[in-house]
Amino acid sequence: MIDITQIPQQVVTVIVGCVITAVFSMVVAFFNNIRKCNNINRKRLWRIEKTLAIMAKIIDTQTDKVHPELSSQLNDFVQEMLGDEVRS
Repeated sequence: MIDITQIPQQVVTVIVGCVITAVFSMVVAFFNNIRKCNNINRKRLWRIEKTLAIMAKIIDTQTDKVHPELSSQLNDFVQEMLGDEVRS
């Protein structure tokens, strides 16, 4: 067995410093990864919302052309459901 009392203090200090640096680096990398995932999800959600609004407009336009007597107001419904984010 290694007797801890015989290890020089400088060696212990260097080892502890390396361990602390490695742990801190892993924590920073973890939070950067979470941030990147949140940005990707935010962009994906924006694209889905925009696609939904465009599809609602297309369906609403087609319904007005084919059945002018019907009033679907689908575009208004989508804008209401998505909130103030979609203004087109």
